[in-house]
Formats: sequence, C-alpha cells, structure tokens
Amino acid sequence: PTVWLVFGTFLVAFEMAAQLFSLDGKVLFGLLNFQNLWFTSFIFSGIFVTREDVIWPLRIFTYILPFGWGTRSFFWALFHDWGVDGSGGFSGTAPCDPGLPGCFSDAVRGSPGTGFFCPGLPAVECWGDVGPRILDSIGSVYRILTSENTLAADLGYLVAIAAAFKALYLLRLASLLRLRAVPRRPPAALPPLDGPQRQTLLTVNDVAP
Repeated sequence: PTVWLVFGTFLVAFEMAAQLFSLDGKVLFGLLNFQNLWFTSFIFSGIFVTREDVIWPLRIFTYILPFGWGTRSFFWALFHDWGVDGSGGFSGTAPCDPGLPGCFSDAVRGSPGTGFFCPGLPAVECWGDVGPRILDSIGSVYRILTSENTLAADLGYLVAIAAAFKALYLLRLASLLRLRAVPRRPPAALPPLDGPQRQTLLTVNDVAP
C-alpha cells in the first residue's frame, strides 16, 4: 500500500502540471512544455547529481519538481522491509570482517554493522542480503537512495507541488476567462409582419428569379 500511495501522489503532481499546460493556446506547445517539465524533473531528481552539487539558481529545480521526492520514497517503500523479518532476502551474501579486502561494510552512512560479501559474484553485483542494506549499498553510488525513512517529508513535498500546480492552473484559467468577451443575449425575435409589410414581402418573393 505504501508503494501505491507514493506512486499515486507522484502521478497526481504530474497530473496537476499537465492540467496547467493544457491551457496553452496550441495543443502541441502544451504537450512539449509538459515533456520538458518531466525531463527537467528527471535530470534534477538527484539520481545523477546530488542536490548539494547543483549550482544556484538551477538548484531550485531539485526542490520544486516532483521526481526526486517520489523516487526516494518509492524505492524506500519497495525495499525497506524486504527480508528484514528473516523471510526472503538475498541468500548469496556471507558475513565477513569489514577490514578484509572485498568485504563491504554496513557503515555506508556511518552506522556500525558487520561486513558482507557475495561469494562467486563480482563486487559490482554485491549489494547486500536485506532491503536496508541494499538501499544503503546502492545509495553509496546513487545518493538519492537511503534506508532512512523520509516518507512523510517526501509525501508532503509532493502534495505541496501538486497544490502549487493546481493553484497556477486555476489562476491561469481565471485570467483566460477574464480576457474573453462576455456572452451577449441573442436579439429578440422580430415582430410578425402584417398589413402592407406582409404584402410587400410576398410581392418581392413572387418576382424574385
């Protein structure tokens, strides 16, 4: 359920952005603007470059776009309890002394723990046996991933981003409606013709080719 909650909130944030761009005067431009927003959000998600390494003012994109917030909690919800209760997990790891060559330490983020290695597997394929260990191991390369629970904060950011896009959509819609001419009531029906007017109309219709 947590995975779907994060994924659903993530999609709602982009849906609100799509509503905003749907107000563009040209459909193709609106589509391209939304595509540019998605790609920019992906680039500044923290997967490739950490937030701290992005220079200002470009760093603002790492805060106001939803991809980074959704990705961090999505993978946490997917892996944080995997194999922790003793069921499941990856059985290809073995404990070792962190001081030995080829032994990975659990203290990737400063937390003490025993080391591990994967017999028969190269080091680049050895990430751990349970979810938190795997998250911290991969997080040593892709810093956006962590075993730390940031679910509440990430959902808060996603909801705030969705609300901001929705507010911009409503403001833009209101401004467009104010620019349109006020609809006018159609003119009343003409009074029926009688007397000389009716006779003249009939005469003109009779002589028309």
